[in-house]
Amino acid sequence: MADDSVPRELTDALHRRLLSGDLIASAEIAELLLPLIVHTLQGRYPRLHDPHLAEIAADDAVLSYLRRPEQFDPSQLPLDRYLVMSARGDLLNLLRVNRSTGPVETVELDHPDREYGEDIRDESLGVEEQVLMQASPVWPLLAQLLPNPTDREMALLILENVRETTEYAHVLGIDGRARDEQEAEVKRHKDRIKKVLRRHIRPSDQGAR
Repeated sequence: MADDSVPRELTDALHRRLLSGDLIASAEIAELLLPLIVHTLQGRYPRLHDPHLAEIAADDAVLSYLRRPEQFDPSQLPLDRYLVMSARGDLLNLLRVNRSTGPVETVELDHPDREYGEDIRDESLGVEEQVLMQASPVWPLLAQLLPNPTDREMALLILENVRETTEYAHVLGIDGRARDEQEAEVKRHKDRIKKVLRRHIRPSDQGAR
């Protein structure tokens, strides 16, 4: 299921109002986007051991943006997708902080890209949490390796083992194209991004053995 979205014209206008010092813009942004971000995270990771982590991550992402809205570049990514991506990072950090040190279990991502495997140390975590956490060692590297935010969002989907073409098509903004065109365009971008990840991220960077 693709992430929900709101009209870009609306979020761009709210962002401009926030930058201009509009005193109620922050409340309107939170009211509009917080439920969307929480819904997106809970939809992607329905078996989080603590469902409230999605709410905490969404709150953190929105508050961080509201404190420093100038860091967001609306020409690169719509505000709702930017905040969803930011909240994913906050959720990942929450999982990493709260991870226990139980028996080690090795899990792997989308075959044949087995270099994305990682040791997971908390068997109580849900599958979605385990997959999400595989991105944690490379999270700080993504901004450096992939300066384009759309590429970073594509990379997160790859690292999260998302397979549905519609998810990638949504990120690329090609939802309205024919299915075969979507598949070809998605494959082209995925292949390019996977080459970057393979070239710069060693198995040891992810804790794989």
